[in-house]
Amino acid sequence: MEHTGEPLSTPSPQLAQMVARTLRHEVGDMLQTVYSAIAILRARLPADAESERRLLTELHSQAETCKFKLDAVQDLNCPLRLNCGPTNLADVAAGLAARLGPRFPEVALQVEGPRNLSVVADGQRLAQIGHLLLLNAFQAAQREVRMCLGPVGDADVKWSIADDGPGANTEQLSWLTEPFRTTHFAQFGLGLAVARRVAELHGGSVTAGNLPGGGFQVVLILPLTPITVLK
Repeated sequence: MEHTGEPLSTPSPQLAQMVARTLRHEVGDMLQTVYSAIAILRARLPADAESERRLLTELHSQAETCKFKLDAVQDLNCPLRLNCGPTNLADVAAGLAARLGPRFPEVALQVEGPRNLSVVADGQRLAQIGHLLLLNAFQAAQREVRMCLGPVGDADVKWSIADDGPGANTEQLSWLTEPFRTTHFAQFGLGLAVARRVAELHGGSVTAGNLPGGGFQVVLILPLTPITVLK
């Protein structure tokens, strides 16, 4: 079925929260069963079963992506509070590259920036939104994805993820941060919507748009010390 980008009907906040929490709980339990089964199978495989191990790694990655999307649905519909602490943003980015890069061997991933970029932030939330945004970039890319990290002045850091895909048209650019709209490169529209909410809770921002030479880029700006509020 072709997705046109039309929004879904908006339920009441109470209903949306109930559905999000139920999905997170019920499907989350099933994912734990999947994780356990994968661990058992890995332990039983002989050392030379390389293709089977690759298959299990891919299944684990798919389950992890499902978990991040469930978390995103809940975060968009339920009250969200940050759990901040010292976080090396470079380690977060490196972990994402190690998990997602092997799933897209036809796309070159370039990671640029210092090895240590410390902020006070919710590392789990940053990994969640980074996973969704990097996955979107891989799905859109033709040959290359670039992830860049670095300081901005004395008080902020920048995390950008860019691809060399077709980019977005004018209509798509007007609603890219709205959840549950889809394009060929932003499935479910969750990544940007959650990224914007998490960034704003930190006192930061998210911008997204086409690159002058082609492709699409998302830029996340975070303060070194967040403004933690409940929204």
